[in-house]
Amino acid sequence: MPRAELDRAIADWSPKARAVAYQVMRRYGPPHAITDAQLVWFDVGPWRRTVVHRDEVVHDFPYPHTDVLEQVILARVPIDKLDDLARFDGSITFDRTTGELASSADQEAMNLIALNLAHQIYTGKLSVEDARARYGKDVRTLMTSDAPPASATELAFTPDRAAGDPDKVTLAGAPQPGSLAPGLTVGDPEVIGALVVANMNEVELARLALRVSKNDKVLAFARMLEKDHGEGLRKALDLGPAIKVTPTENVIGAEMKQGGEDAMAKLAPLEGAAFDRAFLQVAVEAHQKTLDALDKKLAPAAKNRLVADAVAATRVVVAHHLEEAKALRGHETRTSRR
Repeated sequence: MPRAELDRAIADWSPKARAVAYQVMRRYGPPHAITDAQLVWFDVGPWRRTVVHRDEVVHDFPYPHTDVLEQVILARVPIDKLDDLARFDGSITFDRTTGELASSADQEAMNLIALNLAHQIYTGKLSVEDARARYGKDVRTLMTSDAPPASATELAFTPDRAAGDPDKVTLAGAPQPGSLAPGLTVGDPEVIGALVVANMNEVELARLALRVSKNDKVLAFARMLEKDHGEGLRKALDLGPAIKVTPTENVIGAEMKQGGEDAMAKLAPLEGAAFDRAFLQVAVEAHQKTLDALDKKLAPAAKNRLVADAVAATRVVVAHHLEEAKALRGHETRTSRR
C-alpha cells in the first residue's frame, strides 16, 4: 500500500493512535490489512497478530494511559489460571477457543512486560500479587532508565505453535485519575501529577529522537533530555509517597499529556533532516509551555516545601533545555541554508 494512502487512512485518528501506528510501521513495515478502525500485521516479530486500533481505551494499571496497541501470541493457558490472568491485568485477554493470548497497551515494550509476567502466572512461577508489583517495578525502570529491563525487550519464552474497565494505579508516585474540569483548586497532589507528566513527555520524545535521528548534535541533545528528565521523573514519582499525598491528574496535567501526544504524532512520520528540524521546533515549544506552566500555575500552587523545591529544580532544568534547543535550532537552520 502506498505511503500516501496509509497517511490518508489514519489522518482522522487521534494523535496517540497515529503516533503508535507510525512507530509500528517503522519497526515492521506497512500493515497487511487496514480498516477504518484498525491497522493489522500478521506474523511479524514474535507476534501472531499486531493491531493498532483507532479508538483508545482508558487503562490505569500500572499508570494512567490509553490502550491502542494489541499484540497476540498463541498459548496453552490452564483453565484454572484464567481468573488469575484477569486479576493480574484487565488488558490481558485469552480466547480459549483459538488459544490466542493478547495484551493491549500503548507501546510494544509494555505488551512484552505484561505477557512475560502473564506466562509466569499461568505456569505457576509467580502469584498475581507479585506479578502486579513486578509490573510496576519493570515499567518504572523502562520509563526512567536508559537500560530497559529484559522483560521489555523480548519474550522470555517460546509461544505455542497451536494450541474497558480501568484498573487502579499501582506505580508508586504516579498520578491517580482526577477531575479534568477547569477552574478546580490546584494543590500539591495536582502539582506532583503534572511534574510526572511533564518529565514523562520529554523522556518519550527524547527516545523517539534517539531511534530516528542520525544527526550527532540532535542525538547528544536527546541523550541529555533522556538523562535529565529520566532523573526528574524518578524524583517526581518518589515525591508523593515521601510527603504522604496521592498525586492526582487534573486539567494542567491533561493538557501537558495531550501536548506530548500531539508532538509524537507530528514527529512519528518524519525522517532525516525534516525530523531533526521538527524535533527541535517541538523541543522549543514544549519547553516554553512547560516553563510557563511551572511559573504561572504550578509554582503558585505548591504548598509543601519539598514540592516547591521540586518545581524550582524542574524549572532550572527546563530553562536550560529551552536555551539549548533554541541554540541548536538556530545552528541547524543556518546549516540547512548553506
